[in-house]
Amino acid sequence: MNLFATAKQKQEKKLKNEKVSFRNDNVSAELERLAEVQAKIDALTAEAKILTDAVKSEATEAFLNLYENNRKFPGSFNFESGKASMLFIPVDRYIKIDQVRSEELTEKYGSEIIEEKTTYTMNSELVDKYGVIISDLIINSKKIDDADKAKLIAASTEYMVAKGTISSLENFNHKKAEVLEDIKPVFMMKNVTVEE
Repeated sequence: MNLFATAKQKQEKKLKNEKVSFRNDNVSAELERLAEVQAKIDALTAEAKILTDAVKSEATEAFLNLYENNRKFPGSFNFESGKASMLFIPVDRYIKIDQVRSEELTEKYGSEIIEEKTTYTMNSELVDKYGVIISDLIINSKKIDDADKAKLIAASTEYMVAKGTISSLENFNHKKAEVLEDIKPVFMMKNVTVEE
């Protein structure tokens, strides 16, 4: 039994989606209205992104002020402006970075700001070449060329800002705003309301 061949056969058995048309005039008014509503949703979504960016920028400044004034991580807080308010939530998640950026951040802030995660995968060309043998026995197989054994497994390394960084900004000898700009944490906004 070849596990790689079996997996490939299962993949090939999946049905291909064919494009088919069907005419039904019973819901033409609803379909036309749906198209109008969807266009409005798209326009409102674009506007919401612009407004979110503006509000998030001001709330991030408030976050930094609270951090500086209290000399500790403020966590979530209510952000109010005029009659409106929302819950502003700093999240311990960050944008993806590459090796170059991880080295820049490490040089600037120290090694504790970066985490590495390496994922190992099998080289598909060699799996095709040695699939039957690999199914029988991967480790210590004398049927695989020694030169190819080293190439059989490939590694990819992912770099990320270390968990807990946002709650320990005071540990860095840089301005908190500068660190935030460099690590780009995720900030969430919830329960946006307006007083009546």
